[in-house]
Amino acid sequence: MTKTDINVVYENNMIRFKLADPKTMSFGQITDVDNTVYNATEIRIHTPGEHIIKGDYFEMEIQVIHQSVKGIMR
Repeated sequence: MTKTDINVVYENNMIRFKLADPKTMSFGQITDVDNTVYNATEIRIHTPGEHIIKGDYFEMEIQVIHQSVKGIMR
């Protein structure tokens, strides 16, 4: 991966790392129990965090966005 393969954008309280071409690359891959394969196509870092866990907010939250390989036209 080169510097131009990843778009880095700062929006409000979020830094987003998005692949320039998710059809040919990914940040990683997972498989669920039904053997569906998902590629990680975007990473988002929020500060402060967006979600509440047991009534608490957190200073930062990292989200990894996945997309089904079937949903990516190759």
